[in-house]
Amino acid sequence: MRILLLIFLLFTQISIGQIVQHEPRKAFVITLNVPENTRNMNSAFKKFALANDLKRLICYRDGEISSDLKFDSKGNVVSKIEVDNKIVPKSEYEYFKNGEIKKNKHYSPNGNFYYGFEYEYLDNKKITYKNPGKILYSVEENYPLKKMKITTDYREDDGYTSKKIEYYDGNNQIKKKEEFYNGEFSREFVYYTKKSKDYVDEISYSENGKKFVNTEKIWSNDVYSENGNLLLDYSGETLNSRLEYNKKNRLISRTYYLDGQNPREKIEYRYRNDTILVSKKIDYLLEDRSINYEFLYDDKNHLKKVIKTTDKGEEVFSYKYTFK
Repeated sequence: MRILLLIFLLFTQISIGQIVQHEPRKAFVITLNVPENTRNMNSAFKKFALANDLKRLICYRDGEISSDLKFDSKGNVVSKIEVDNKIVPKSEYEYFKNGEIKKNKHYSPNGNFYYGFEYEYLDNKKITYKNPGKILYSVEENYPLKKMKITTDYREDDGYTSKKIEYYDGNNQIKKKEEFYNGEFSREFVYYTKKSKDYVDEISYSENGKKFVNTEKIWSNDVYSENGNLLLDYSGETLNSRLEYNKKNRLISRTYYLDGQNPREKIEYRYRNDTILVSKKIDYLLEDRSINYEFLYDDKNHLKKVIKTTDKGEEVFSYKYTFK
């Protein structure tokens, strides 16, 4: 799946560096292991598929099929097979005319329907149902003028619900969040800045009405470049990793640290013309081992082959495109 993910990035001409500058903090890695109700990776393919009239893409690993994707005339993924996925190796998707996801279905390894979701969009609401049974799963309500979002989740086993109400300021930064459980107030979070530092107060009440306030500092030590690239990634006061980019905004290296000081892993990327990825090397510095990837393209710059080399040998991933 990691190889397939890298293909997404190459197809859409999105560099890893560009992902960093637009993703929320700590969301650097995009993965197929997303929450079950959003398993559709449609956006990763759509631009490439639509521009090239792509109908089908098959990935082979050492000559055996590893993944198989099919697309509709609008570039949407309509079916996905992942041989290595031992839980839901096959998924199918349906869309509304405007491109919004309408329904998805996920199948177990024996080919039986496992679970799926249906979606309805009503003005400011997105309603999610879980199948089988079209059971109400969640409701998301957005009120842009009020800078407010309400999310209600439903538990099918005991009928309990949880509700979250979020309030935002003019810069779309959260300023307050209220949580309810089965209709009863549970706790509240208030976000604020004091002496140039960010804090959050968690407010709750005991059964006799006594108020409890727990204040925590929100760490925001991450450092970004002028164009939004993440340069230093922190967890609290501890440095997690350091990143470098080339002149075309592509990530060329990322070093991870064990304790904020000692490097434990380094990833390096090389590009053709500073834009097209040709190699990736991962050095596990504490284990004295590495993994190398070589990326080969056809005359249209479509990825043709990936060669993965480790101390155990080579794996070859190749790609077959079917265009309309």
